[in-house]
Amino acid sequence: VSTTMAGAASAADPGPARLLQALAPNSIRRPRISPVYLVSLWLVTALCLLVPLIYFGLIAGIVWLEYLFYTEWGLSDWAGHMPAKATILVFLLYLVPGIFGGVLVLFLLKPLFAPRSPPPVTYPIDAAKESEFVAAVRALCKAMNIRPPAQIRLSNDVNASVHFERGLLGLFTGRKVLTIGLPIVAGLNARQLVGVLAHEFGHFAQSGGMRCSFLINTVNRWLHSRAYVEDAWDRILRETIEEEEEFLPKVLPSLLLACLSCTRLLMRGLFVLSFRMSRRLSQQMEFDADRYGATVAGSDTIREISLRVRGLIVAWHQSRMKNAAAWQEGRLVDDLADAVRLRLQSFDAREWDGIALELQGAHTTEYWDTHPADQERIENAERLRAPGLFPDDRPAAGLFSDFGVLSRRITMLYYKDAQFPVSPSRMIDAQK
Repeated sequence: VSTTMAGAASAADPGPARLLQALAPNSIRRPRISPVYLVSLWLVTALCLLVPLIYFGLIAGIVWLEYLFYTEWGLSDWAGHMPAKATILVFLLYLVPGIFGGVLVLFLLKPLFAPRSPPPVTYPIDAAKESEFVAAVRALCKAMNIRPPAQIRLSNDVNASVHFERGLLGLFTGRKVLTIGLPIVAGLNARQLVGVLAHEFGHFAQSGGMRCSFLINTVNRWLHSRAYVEDAWDRILRETIEEEEEFLPKVLPSLLLACLSCTRLLMRGLFVLSFRMSRRLSQQMEFDADRYGATVAGSDTIREISLRVRGLIVAWHQSRMKNAAAWQEGRLVDDLADAVRLRLQSFDAREWDGIALELQGAHTTEYWDTHPADQERIENAERLRAPGLFPDDRPAAGLFSDFGVLSRRITMLYYKDAQFPVSPSRMIDAQK
């Protein structure tokens, strides 16, 4: 009897996941795509793909010049007429271009082989335990008429994203991965979180546009990482210079680091060229994705989401600092997402006013921005006057079967991957 009564109560008051599953397939219309936009999209993609070709062409050009120098431009024709004392000079004239060209090619090839920073750690969702949420995500994708993600993964970051599975392979297979930061779930209500997910899936609603965007972003990320982000080789050389006390042992690593700096200047130039061509397109794609978020969650919700996410980022940083301080005493918080939620709830009026003031001031899209300014995005969404298809303001945690258990499990996995010694005696409640 009790089981029957519980089922009747659940049917009378379905949770957020069940409500999301009720979205009708193809109920979210796609915005019209202009022919000019499509032509611009493919043109920009082609130009951005030319940038790496310029880079590889430069390397090939240097190798070709080296080949010509030693096969057709050699000094043998006039070296025999030089005095014997000039033999060393001739030898140097032969040797120096080869060494210089070889070193230059080596350092130009270095960005292809130097180890990269590891990607953020994420964890697969247990589809059996979270079957309701998985079904809800699939229903949202059907409503948007797009292929649902092949994987759903979780992280401890204040972020949500959808990307192709396995990089270039996913570009051809179309398989996607949805990654959800648990602090986002802890800090938003169901309507807001579903609006965020609709925005992320909105990028894939235009399959051709997303593939172009993937290629452009792959090029830009690679150029940016090689131009601005220190890699393992850079760290080894810098640490060697800092550890050596005598001058002579520092000479070679200093010269090598200077050569690396020169290649970075080249990569920065290519990055600026590629970025300048693609940034307007990237901004337009964000506007298009925002339309899906507004259609699902409502136009008036976009401003709330922007404010709330900014607050979550502040709370996330503060919670990490408190957790780092606790670790100095051998303790760690048992639930990172809950710590962020509690910190967000503790914000007073002054703190919220400061965050709102920052949001209000974000009205100008700067030269380097890949995303439009928040105020521009908010105004664009509000002009749609979309009432929203999913008006559920209950906590987003209700989309999951037991969010507290899930969040603590992901926190423990994160600690283990970071090689923190975890045990029940070291754990401290987020409230404390």
